[in-house]
Amino acid sequence: MLLHYFYKKENKEKNFVIDIYSKNLRFSVRFIETNKYILKKDFHTSFEIFSLFLIFHLKIFKDLKIKNHKKINQELINLFVNDLDYCFREIGVGDIKIGKHVKTYIKKFYFRLSLIDKTLNTKDLNKIIKFISELNIIKKDKIFTASKEILSLYTEIQSSIENSSKLY
Repeated sequence: MLLHYFYKKENKEKNFVIDIYSKNLRFSVRFIETNKYILKKDFHTSFEIFSLFLIFHLKIFKDLKIKNHKKINQELINLFVNDLDYCFREIGVGDIKIGKHVKTYIKKFYFRLSLIDKTLNTKDLNKIIKFISELNIIKKDKIFTASKEILSLYTEIQSSIENSSKLY
């Protein structure tokens, strides 16, 4: 009687989005934990790395024109905003200030989104190095290697999405 709800297209999309979001979390944790060139392991650094990988996903979905990419991207953003809200509550930010914190970080995210979209379209390593250095999360002497690794992760994410979109 209720089985038809499990096979609805919206549930497939939400499951797909949750899967992508959790992959993004794994990429971020792996990058932060395995790299010796991160300045500090704190909320700011994890936000910057996670948002960078989320931007990669959003851009790739848009560029590949995956079926329902606008809806999938919107669901990813909604999940991201809810996760930010939850993280601020976990940190101990009060109910009154949570909205302000979330709004500030979402503004940062959209600013980064506009910058990295243009930068990745050119695929110019110097522009990517400049973008990464402006984040102030990587040691100055390790920016070149970090940028190359981030670019390789971008291509890894792209191939992963291309393969998973065929299944979707």
